[in-house]
Amino acid sequence: MLKNLKLKTKEEIGRQNIMINPKVILTARQQVGLYLKSIRKEKKLTYYAVAKASGLNIGQVQAIEAGNKAYTFDSFLRITRALGIDFKL
Repeated sequence: MLKNLKLKTKEEIGRQNIMINPKVILTARQQVGLYLKSIRKEKKLTYYAVAKASGLNIGQVQAIEAGNKAYTFDSFLRITRALGIDFKL
């Protein structure tokens, strides 16, 4: 039984410590998407209006709101600006 035991190298252990659970990323992405969607609906804006103001296409806006799409920080900033969210660094 111990013959089949494979010990991990330092590199494997190091990588393991910094890996993030993909489910956590998806959940965070979905939470951000729901927040953006709630602001859009609160302001009574359509997907088309946000897409036009942000320079993204409707499908991108929908996917970001649904949390299905990994997006760039640039896309995030475009949507927040289109929604009038004051996001300062």
